[in-house]
Amino acid sequence: MVFLKESLLKNKNKMSIQKINIVLFGPGKVGSLFVSQILNNQSLFLEEEKDIRISLVISSSLVFIENNKNAWDVTFIKSSKNERIANIVTYIQQNNFENTIVVDATNSTDLISEYAYFIQNGLNVITLNKNSNMLLSRQIDEITISSEVYDKKFLKLEDTSITKEQVSEIAFQNTLDLIKNLPVNKITKEAV
Repeated sequence: MVFLKESLLKNKNKMSIQKINIVLFGPGKVGSLFVSQILNNQSLFLEEEKDIRISLVISSSLVFIENNKNAWDVTFIKSSKNERIANIVTYIQQNNFENTIVVDATNSTDLISEYAYFIQNGLNVITLNKNSNMLLSRQIDEITISSEVYDKKFLKLEDTSITKEQVSEIAFQNTLDLIKNLPVNKITKEAV
């Protein structure tokens, strides 16, 4: 798969390829199915001049970081939840991730409270988290306002009674829809 991606990138003859970075929270069954769908469609994405990368995969105790050598670096999470989220956002900003999409494939009630923060820091959010139905009205308002102000998308799983395969397919389709509408070379607004 890596060879195919590299050869397709080289054959683009310096055409503008739009980079999209995916930050996945939750490498469980749904997250793994989602990653497989992304990887299995790399050649199609590259034909459409999209380079979609699974840049970070975050579990409760580990962060897997894609490095430039087609491999993964692994670090242990040794910080509190609030520090962990801030560190991840800082890492994304310091490494100039373009067109970043956060995919929440966890069942964490803590992570749902961070959606507005992600959006305010220039990240699109797709949530598959069944607990996202527990968002308070003030949290929904903050997400809605942040999405409008920062021109970012928030896509939420509405039907929580479907299979993990169906959830993964919805995440994949939402990702495709979001990617089609990403602006090219647009400067990201950052939260103050």
